[in-house]
Amino acid sequence: KAEQTENADKEMSPEAQNNINQNQEIVKLAAKKNIEETSMEPPKEWCNFSEGVQKLSSKLASFVRNAVPHNLTGSQLILSFKSGNYASMLTEDNRELLEKIASDWTGHSVHVSCEITPISASQLTIVEHEQILLERKNELKRKNARAFPQVKDILSVFTNSRITNIELSDA
Repeated sequence: KAEQTENADKEMSPEAQNNINQNQEIVKLAAKKNIEETSMEPPKEWCNFSEGVQKLSSKLASFVRNAVPHNLTGSQLILSFKSGNYASMLTEDNRELLEKIASDWTGHSVHVSCEITPISASQLTIVEHEQILLERKNELKRKNARAFPQVKDILSVFTNSRITNIELSDA
């Protein structure tokens, strides 16, 4: 659903116009960043491991989904988190259960430990990657709404009108 206002530019304060311009720049930078982040997509093996953990424990899957991906072939699995919250919430019982799940998954003994990585860690977590995909999907819906023939016709009829809000459905 597209909402439009007539003579919106005349009614808009300079501060509001400045905010819109800043937001447009942020969207452009985010789009560029999203393209660059495509190469940092979590490895398929890590996503499959997360799905396997999810079947056994949604709580432990949350730790895996929010951890920076690591190789599952060695005997050491380090869960690296970009914030300290997850590392502090992983209890000894949870760590031991995750070790058992990881050992069953890999076919060999695995020791699980946690660390906090700098925010600038280049690899995306599964959660971050899914968020980027959702943002891209919503941006495509917005673009399609703007390009919809009826919306274009309405905007052309009302001079100085523009789209101020687009509500996205899950459909």
